[in-house]
Amino acid sequence: MPSAFCIEGSQSKNMYYYVYILKCNDGSYYIGQTEDVEKRFAEHQNNSIEGYVPSRLPVTLVFNMPF
Repeated sequence: MPSAFCIEGSQSKNMYYYVYILKCNDGSYYIGQTEDVEKRFAEHQNNSIEGYVPSRLPVTLVFNMPF
């Protein structure tokens, strides 16, 4: 795992960010970034984020990696 670093303007000095890929019900993929993969995945599954994913539920988390 890479060492933690601070993204310019971030409040936290030792925070990981993650890139994640969701496979949507229609076979398409969605790529996002977040500080908390589990929380963001739950938000997608609960339809609490507007945008590309809500009309393509359910989704499966197929990849995530810290950067």
